[in-house]
Amino acid sequence: MNENIKDESDGEGFSSVDLIYQCLIDKDKFNAFEYVLKNNIKSNSKVLDIGTGSGILALTAGRLGAESVLALEFDPTVAKIAENNFLENNLNNKIKIKVGDARNIDLSSHKFNVVVMELLATGLVDEMQVDAINNLYSQDLIGANTVVIPYAQENYLSLASTDFNLYGFKMKMIKHLWSHDAAEGSYKIFSDKNLINKVVFNQKNERNYSGILKFLVSEPGEINSLCLTSKILVDEKGEITLTETHSLNPIVFIPLPERKVSKGDEVSIKLDYQMGGGFSNFKINYI
Repeated sequence: MNENIKDESDGEGFSSVDLIYQCLIDKDKFNAFEYVLKNNIKSNSKVLDIGTGSGILALTAGRLGAESVLALEFDPTVAKIAENNFLENNLNNKIKIKVGDARNIDLSSHKFNVVVMELLATGLVDEMQVDAINNLYSQDLIGANTVVIPYAQENYLSLASTDFNLYGFKMKMIKHLWSHDAAEGSYKIFSDKNLINKVVFNQKNERNYSGILKFLVSEPGEINSLCLTSKILVDEKGEITLTETHSLNPIVFIPLPERKVSKGDEVSIKLDYQMGGGFSNFKINYI
């Protein structure tokens, strides 16, 4: 057993094995990451896999011939699962597991050619990708020649009307609509997508976003929400992209006060949020 892995009673675990398996069986996501890894892994590649979960991307890098892989996982229970998977697949000689928080862990004694980090969430609101990248950047672990997978994420908002009713009750709250739950959602989009930001992961990024977004209404009706979506650029050229998948970037609806609109109206929204800060820090207001 790796000395970095403590008894699970010592952990502050946030990940469940259910979530880990949901990520593991996401074929669209795996195929995209595998394709980009295949184009970047060389025999001298030293790979860092942050948020390894089941260890599937670390295993993939090892199978593709990387010289070494360091797999980082926050949850000790999940880390044990990953470590066992490395052993079961006879790749434990080149893949090492380490338990730690990617937001502040000291890895300055290491050097990496390839960094894989899948701490991704719609709008980067609920996951720690930006904090983790900034931590690596502060330790000079990301440079001009470092391949970071994925390369970037684009985040968008649209005006929308969505059905917040369930079981005969009005449940007006943040609503995540996963790709496999699409039939459960009833919504209508009232504007084009408005780009909030493009976060590039091979550089340092600001956690806080503040801006005014203007939307042109495409048809008359009543809006009651904003629709938040994201697109992942898995490779730098943007040839391999992902939107909502089985475990990645669900469409998110954020409630707004109801407002009747006409085609051609301009609706302005003030948005403030902190990436990695959760939806309690996602503030939106009409202006």
